[in-house]
Amino acid sequence: MNLIHQILIFAVMITISFTADAEEVYESVDKEGVVEFSDKPSSDAQEIDVKPNVVDVAPVESVEPSSPASSTGAAKTAADSVQSEAILEREADEYYDDYKKRREIHREQQEEQVEHREEVVRQPAHRSGHRR
Repeated sequence: MNLIHQILIFAVMITISFTADAEEVYESVDKEGVVEFSDKPSSDAQEIDVKPNVVDVAPVESVEPSSPASSTGAAKTAADSVQSEAILEREADEYYDDYKKRREIHREQQEEQVEHREEVVRQPAHRSGHRR
């Protein structure tokens, strides 16, 4: 768990370092009144101050392993974890079944459309040359 937190903090720091190097941004209004933003100055452009979107990350406290005296709490937590995993697995199965059902309905609709097109093509043309 500690390694995951270190990797996460490293990724956030790298992201912040890339966003901290702000570029100049220029704002101008064209003849129709449309506001335009650019990184290149033009004759009527004004430089605007763009503040980077920085998120402060609080340090993560390490969690000490529980003592053997509190094993009932750990057993409940493990049972809750198993139950949560079972619920997630059941929801995933339901979602996949629903996906397969929708895919089958879509395939049937496509086949009906193809059959309808073929039926229209087989119909004889009117005297005017148009088909029904």
